[in-house]
Amino acid sequence: MKYYKVSENLDQKNVYKFNSQKRYWEYSTVLIKDELYTERELKYYGIKPEELLVVNVPKNKTYWFFGCRFEIKG
Repeated sequence: MKYYKVSENLDQKNVYKFNSQKRYWEYSTVLIKDELYTERELKYYGIKPEELLVVNVPKNKTYWFFGCRFEIKG
């Protein structure tokens, strides 16, 4: 499955997205090193896919840890 992986230089970066109904920028999420996002999650959180690395990882080779998706290594 196609995922977008957060690189080391974006670790702990705050992400804001524009709320068109209230017309202001609001806090969305914090990026964590090696976290995996789907294309749909990028749109929801307002993350630019150009900044992330594209990786292909099978669904059964991922795990969730404190609400973040990571790749199983090894």
